[in-house]
Amino acid sequence: MSSTRKIGRNDPCPCGSGKKYKHCCSGKVDWNDVFRSKQNWRLHLSVRGRNIYFANRLADILQLDTGKIRSLSDYKACFTANAVREIHGAVLETWPPQSDITSILEATAPDVSGLYIGDYGIDYISRGIVRHSIYANKLLVVDPFVYPRSVRDEYNPIVEPEQYRAQTLKNVNFWFSLLPWIEAGIIEVIRTPADFDRRLNWESLERQRKKFEENKDLMDAAEISVQELKKRHMDKLAFQQLLLGAPDSYIERLIKESEGVTH
Repeated sequence: MSSTRKIGRNDPCPCGSGKKYKHCCSGKVDWNDVFRSKQNWRLHLSVRGRNIYFANRLADILQLDTGKIRSLSDYKACFTANAVREIHGAVLETWPPQSDITSILEATAPDVSGLYIGDYGIDYISRGIVRHSIYANKLLVVDPFVYPRSVRDEYNPIVEPEQYRAQTLKNVNFWFSLLPWIEAGIIEVIRTPADFDRRLNWESLERQRKKFEENKDLMDAAEISVQELKKRHMDKLAFQQLLLGAPDSYIERLIKESEGVTH
């Protein structure tokens, strides 16, 4: 952002909330001083602002606006080890380690209506978003990208990017599928406090492990959920494999039948 930029009260707030400055950061963040003193302005972005910034960084890293990507194979080829490293570096740019995550999340409180904890398959989360939007105006989704500073080097996608290529592609697709909802202010993708505090992350995992070990009902419920989720994905994979191996005439007949076309 330009250091010479002058923000007026009726201008869109630079935090990316979508609100006017006077209804958003005025009295809380002096954006003119932030630009003038060349501070790290990303520290002051709203969750929506961070989401849009990160989506733009994804497009830049993958060079999606260059016209070079003309096929699915071209798109997949973009996910090199270096691209994976840059993308996870962008996670740190968007959510710097010194971010005050508690204050950032508290700022969303007046509008937040729920935290999505369901299946991250786009078909399932899309249904959840639609159903939720009937009753409320915003849904929080925890970012599927690993926060590099929260894991050991052997699991760090910046240090070991090769092992994260497939997952990164999947996560990017997930992000782009949610982007219209993000821009509309219906979805906000967040980080959790545990990302910024390894001890908190470890203690939380230990509490969860202990809670499940001491409660048979919870263990049984978790096992049922895991098995249902596993079956759902196995059924989807089997269907995909069936379609890939089926003759074109069979697929055409299925499509016509689903559209109610008969001969």
